[in-house]
Amino acid sequence: MAYCRIAAILFLLPATRALAGPPFVTDDPEPVDSRRWEINSAITGAWGAGQANVGVPTIDINYGALPDVQLHAQPRYSYVKDDAGGRHGLDDTELGVKFRLVNLKEGETQTMVGVYPMYEAATGAKRLGEDRGRQQIFLPVWIQENVGRWTVYGGAGYRFNRFPQGKNSIFTGITALYAVSDRLQLGGEAFGESAVTSDGVRSRGANVGGTIKLTESLSLLISAGRLQSAGSQAMAYLGLQAHF
Repeated sequence: MAYCRIAAILFLLPATRALAGPPFVTDDPEPVDSRRWEINSAITGAWGAGQANVGVPTIDINYGALPDVQLHAQPRYSYVKDDAGGRHGLDDTELGVKFRLVNLKEGETQTMVGVYPMYEAATGAKRLGEDRGRQQIFLPVWIQENVGRWTVYGGAGYRFNRFPQGKNSIFTGITALYAVSDRLQLGGEAFGESAVTSDGVRSRGANVGGTIKLTESLSLLISAGRLQSAGSQAMAYLGLQAHF
């Protein structure tokens, strides 16, 4: 179902450090600073063609456990609408550990490489869909380059989809951001994933958005775009990011 393909993309991709990751789907290799917290509270979703899949909210919790190591947990309460009607409930919980393996600096250029294995804990209510309440794993490699005001990051990952008629898939994505000022960063991304079900098709999407720094510890995150799979759907992210 188109719903399952959309859910796989929105639920299994993580969030990370300020000015990278949220509000975009593609992630980055930069961890939260050691002994620091980052919490993203957001409404996220995709809708169109009589279907909707919305996180109300998605809470993304990240902690810098060690230098270059970040712990991640993402619980979510979801509203889903499809041919079977509308329903809501606790969704699956994303858990992960980000390891930054390379961090090279030369002048205004910084290059980073990391891995971010993800585990989808089966906490989701079955009424939300056939792909809920089942363990899933995502194994990505992310690369990032910072040059002056530009930040470009992206990579690829292999996803084990363990739901009925699920098919293992490969995700790829890239994001480019420009720091307009010390408080405003804007950019866009393109991403795609091979079919996640045995009768599915490849999905692809694009977003534009950015981050507005409200205070030293609080930022507004926003993005909007389109997701194309069996049909076309709008997708959006609106959230607040706190650092402490």
